[in-house]
Amino acid sequence: MKLTSLVTTLLLASGLSLTSMAMADVDKSENKKAESSHDNQHNTRHRQHKERTMFMHHLRSLDLSTSQNEQVKLLMQQYKADSKSQRANKAQRTQMQTAIKQLMQADYFDQAQAEQLVNQQQMQQKQQQLLRLKLQYDVLQLLTPEQKEYLAALKSSRKHH
Repeated sequence: MKLTSLVTTLLLASGLSLTSMAMADVDKSENKKAESSHDNQHNTRHRQHKERTMFMHHLRSLDLSTSQNEQVKLLMQQYKADSKSQRANKAQRTQMQTAIKQLMQADYFDQAQAEQLVNQQQMQQKQQQLLRLKLQYDVLQLLTPEQKEYLAALKSSRKHH
């Protein structure tokens, strides 16, 4: 009787141990997926920031005339004003964060609500990207053909490094 009790206890203990190890592996893989998604978002934001700053850095390396400098300043002021008006204000960001938190804490996943929240965020990002592209286009239109050529050479040399 003692031997069968001992064997049963050992089997139960090893089964629980294997189950807990399997559950830990599932948790680790889910955490890695979440971290990977966050890393991808971070890398995208970092790359976009780098592209914006590199454009401005390259622009500074050009020998712009006084007139071109003034026009670029005006374009930048207009961009900042447009960007600020397009950007979600603090109340809107707080509202979005609250809605996401409520979605995550709900008893069931509301696919339609999640899609609406994602679409709102994507629309804001899209508007910001369009403003940046418009700014870059407008600045490029101010450049002489020689300056455009020099800027293209700078960009291509950066891509090869």
